[in-house]
Amino acid sequence: MNPRYARVRFLVFATVILVAMGAIFTRLAWIQLAGHERARRQVVRMSVNIAELHPRRGAILDRLGYPLAVTEERFDVGVSRPDVWREPENARRLAAVLVTDALADSTRSKGAPQGPCDCWKEKSSSVEGDREDDTGREWSGEEERRIEEMSRRIRQLLRDRHSHTYLERAAILSPRKVECLHALGGLSVDPVFVRNYPMDQVAARLLGRVNRSGKGDAGIEQLCERELAGQAGRVLNRYDGKKGGGPIISRVLQQPRQGMDVVLTLDHRVQMILEEELEATLQEAEAQGVLGVVMDPRDGSVLAVASAPGIPTRSDRPYLTREWRDPVVLDAFEPGSSFKLFTAASLFRRGLCDTTEVFDGEGHPGQYRSSADLGGFVFHDVHPVGRVSLHTAFVVSSNIIFGKAASLLEPEEFHADLRLFGLGMPTGCGLAGENPGILRDPQSWSSRSQATIAIGQEVSVSLLQMAAGYSALLTDGTLRAPRFVAARRDAQGREYPVPPRVIRENIVPPHVPPILRALCRDVVQQDWGSGRAARVEGLEVGGKTGTAQVARTDGRGYEKDAYTANFIGVVPALSPQLLVGIVVRRPSVQRRWGGDTAARCFSRVVSKILSGTRLLEPGTSDAAASMAAGRIAQVEAPRLVGLRADEAQRRIAERGCRLANEAPTASARVVGQVPAAGVQLARGATVHVVWSREALR
Repeated sequence: MNPRYARVRFLVFATVILVAMGAIFTRLAWIQLAGHERARRQVVRMSVNIAELHPRRGAILDRLGYPLAVTEERFDVGVSRPDVWREPENARRLAAVLVTDALADSTRSKGAPQGPCDCWKEKSSSVEGDREDDTGREWSGEEERRIEEMSRRIRQLLRDRHSHTYLERAAILSPRKVECLHALGGLSVDPVFVRNYPMDQVAARLLGRVNRSGKGDAGIEQLCERELAGQAGRVLNRYDGKKGGGPIISRVLQQPRQGMDVVLTLDHRVQMILEEELEATLQEAEAQGVLGVVMDPRDGSVLAVASAPGIPTRSDRPYLTREWRDPVVLDAFEPGSSFKLFTAASLFRRGLCDTTEVFDGEGHPGQYRSSADLGGFVFHDVHPVGRVSLHTAFVVSSNIIFGKAASLLEPEEFHADLRLFGLGMPTGCGLAGENPGILRDPQSWSSRSQATIAIGQEVSVSLLQMAAGYSALLTDGTLRAPRFVAARRDAQGREYPVPPRVIRENIVPPHVPPILRALCRDVVQQDWGSGRAARVEGLEVGGKTGTAQVARTDGRGYEKDAYTANFIGVVPALSPQLLVGIVVRRPSVQRRWGGDTAARCFSRVVSKILSGTRLLEPGTSDAAASMAAGRIAQVEAPRLVGLRADEAQRRIAERGCRLANEAPTASARVVGQVPAAGVQLARGATVHVVWSREALR
C-alpha cells in the first residue's frame, strides 16, 4: 500500500473524530451555559406529578337509617427501601407496631429513609407523649411470639426486593396504629376505601355493586353514582432521583369531597320478610323463580323488592352479570286475569258500563268449564257463570264476560287508556335497563286481540308497572313513578328530601277508585272470590288474582304446562296503605293458579309485616318521623371508627344514644358508622355501626 495514501486516510479519520468530539463538547457547553435554566425546568417537570385523592363513597341507608352499604377506610402499607427493613432490628420495630399498636426501642427506625413520612410529622404528634412508655416496653409471651413471627414474615417478603414493596394491602388499622406507622418513618401508609354491605345478600340485586374502578355499575349504586361518588381531590408530589424513592414533597392542592349518603325508601325489615317468603314459595311451588314488591301506594315509595332464587352471598361470584340482573326490573310477563283491573278501569272511565251491567257467561250449573265463541275464537272459564253482573264476573275472574265487555271499547280508546295507566312504557323509576313491556299499536291487532288483551294475554308487563298502575287506580287516580330514593344527606348531616315523582294526574275520574277498591275487596273477602287464600286475620284485604300461559319465544302460541301465577293486593282494602305484588314463574302444574301460590305468599308477607312492624298501624317508629315531629338535636354523633367494642359502647352511652347492633365479639372494631361523626342527633337516637368481619392487625 502506498504510504502517502495511508497517511491521508489517517488524517481524514482523525479530522472526522475531532470534528465530532468538538461538536459534542460544543453542545455540552451550550447546554451548561445557555440551556441550563431550560434543562432545570425540564427536570422539575419530570420529577413532579399530580395524583388523584379518592373521596370516601357515601353510604346507602334504609328509611330507618340502617346502613345497607358503607365505605370502610383501610390502608396499603409499604416500604420504599426494602434493604433497610430487611435488617432484623428494623423489621422487629415494624412488627411490634403491626402487632401491638406500640412503638419499640426508638422513635424512628435506624437507617430508615427520610421519605414520604417526613411530611407526616404533624400528624404523628399525638403519639409523642406515648413514646417514653413504649420505649423498652416489656412484651408478654404471646406478644413476643407474634412479633417474632411478623418480623420473619416481613424479612421473607422483602427478600430480593430493591424497590417500593407493599407489606399489607387493604389492611384494617386502628387510628393509633396508623399514627405509630407514620412515626416510624420510611413507610407509605396510603388510605384506600373498601365497599362493605353489612347485610350481605339482603337486597343485593337492588343495591347493585361497585366495580373494580370504584364506580357503581348496577342497581342503586349505579342510579345514584353521581351523589355517592363525591369529588376527587388532587395532591402534588415531587420525587427524588433515587431508585424506589418516595415523594420528598407532597402538597394537597384540593381536598376530596366526600360522597353524599343516600337514604332509600326501603325498609330492611320488610325486605327480609319478603325475601324469606319468596324463597319459601319457590320451594313449595317448585317454581323457576318468584318476584315480589312491597310499595306504599299513596306516594310510590318502594319498601321492598326481591326475587328468588336470590344471591347467596356477595363474595361468591361478584362479577357474573347473569346473577346480578334484577328480574323485577328487567323482565316482563303476561299477567293474565290481574290485568282485568285495567280493563274495568277503562270501561268505567269512559262510562260504557258499571258494576251492575249484566253479561252472559254462557255457563250452566254442574259444568266444570265453560266455553264461548267470541268472533271465531274460543274463550274458556274455569269457574263457569251464567248471566251475572260485571261485579260478579270480576270477583270470580270470568274470561268470557270480560272478553265480551271489552268489545264495548274502540281499540284506539282501549289502547289509549292502557297507555294512560302507564302500560307499554318505562315506569320512570330510574333503574338501568327497565323493561317497558309490550303493548302493540291497535293497527297490528288481530280480530281477537282486544278480547285477549282484556284478560291479560297478548300483552306483557313488568311487576313495577303493575304495582304503579294498581297504586294509581286504587288510591287517588295519580300515576307516580316507583320511588327508591327518599333523601340525600351531606357530610354535615343536612338532608335533602327527594319528593315523589308524578307521571300523570287524574287518569280516572274521582268516582272510579272507590268502585275498583270495592271490587278488589270482594275478590278476597267473599267466600266465592278467586283470591280467598290472600286473607289476613285482622285486616281487610283487596286484590286480584292472575294466571297466564307462558308465550313461546318464537311468537307461535304458548308453551304446554308453563304458567305465570300472580297476585297484586292492597291492605287495608278500602284505604290502602301497602301494596304487595307477587309473581310466581313456571310453578308446577298443580300449583299454577294465582289464587293459590301467589295469594298465599301475599298473605304470609302481609301477616309478618303486621306483626313485625308498625307500618299498618297509626303512627310510625321511624327515626326520621320522630325528628320531624319536633325532637330537637341535642348531641353530636361520636367518632367510632377504629374503636374496640367496649370503647364504642361507652362513647355512645356518654351521648345518651343507643347502639343498634351489638358487637359480634369483644375484640371487634368499628369499621363504619351511621350517622357519621359530628352529625347532630336527638338525645336517645340510635347509632348503627358496622363491625369488622376479620381480625384487626
